[in-house]
Amino acid sequence: MFALVVVGEASTITSSIPITYPDPAAFAGPFCPNTFTLFGNRCYSLVTDIRAPWVTANTLCEFLAPGGSLVTMEQQSDLYAITGYLMGKNEDCAASDLVWIGGITDNSSAEFVWSSSGNPISSSNWMNGEPESTETHSAIALDCKHQHKWTAHSIDESLHFMCQSSPLKVSHEENLARSVIVPVVADSECVTSRRKSSKLRRDFDCPPPFFKLGYSCYVFHRGLAKRTWEDSQEFCRRLAPHGKLAEFETFPEYYTMQQHLIRDGGCEKWKLKQNDSTWWVSKSPWIGAKENVTTHNFYWATSGEPMTLDIWNLESGGQPNNNQNGTAAGYLGCEKSYELFDHPRPEKKPFICEADPKEETQ
Repeated sequence: MFALVVVGEASTITSSIPITYPDPAAFAGPFCPNTFTLFGNRCYSLVTDIRAPWVTANTLCEFLAPGGSLVTMEQQSDLYAITGYLMGKNEDCAASDLVWIGGITDNSSAEFVWSSSGNPISSSNWMNGEPESTETHSAIALDCKHQHKWTAHSIDESLHFMCQSSPLKVSHEENLARSVIVPVVADSECVTSRRKSSKLRRDFDCPPPFFKLGYSCYVFHRGLAKRTWEDSQEFCRRLAPHGKLAEFETFPEYYTMQQHLIRDGGCEKWKLKQNDSTWWVSKSPWIGAKENVTTHNFYWATSGEPMTLDIWNLESGGQPNNNQNGTAAGYLGCEKSYELFDHPRPEKKPFICEADPKEETQ
């Protein structure tokens, strides 16, 4: 038996029609991953709301977009394109001062190379007197206050950073608008996510209507009738193999989603109708964090792993503040930078589903 799910409407129709997926070739392009801007033939994102060491910054770029990395300038035209992009972001760039890019010293030669390709740097924009040294464990930072010139710094310094990715061929919005047929999954198949036990990979496809974000697949249920936490979990489970309410077991997973949601809009995006004036808490989406009935600590409902990320909102005494009788679950506060709050599970809210990437075919 299969379920025909029309995304954006509160209806589910059972059918025996075989599983089908929309043809990606039917979509026009190119499109950039959310938070990225198309400039020239690549997508860029200047990240100014977090500082990170070079290695962490590069990892976050990987999570923010398929094939993402810190920006590289293999050719002179790349240098011109990135300079042009930053001139359009002049205020943000100037406030950042120094920004990590993808140049780093090679472990064996201590020469600077582009990290994503390993190629030596041929087109450069060094500030006078730089690099001062070619010690190992150094990387290149772009100086926004001095004509985007380059300086060398220890990779352990925490700076803002700039990411790049290739354009996408499929629009997230168009993908979400499609009607698709997906299987109903048995309970026993939903206990452990295969994504958690398999090697993470960037080149994967998502089962429709999910879209790719970082190393996983998500879909937002904004236009549907609000659901309780349990009903939301069941809906996600039926939407795709290994479907579930979104779970963020690592900081990059959460950060990728948080930045996507912040830049995609606040509570207005989660309104069920044009004149929806309900309190922002009622418009904030459920995720897969659940209170343990015995310890009253929170854990990820599908994986069973304890929730160790420190992403709770700290206002007014701090969260969680409803975990007293084992009936609370977590949601992302749409007016509070999508930090984590807790609320009784019988309350009805929109929600975010997550699914594993489609299995690779040999």
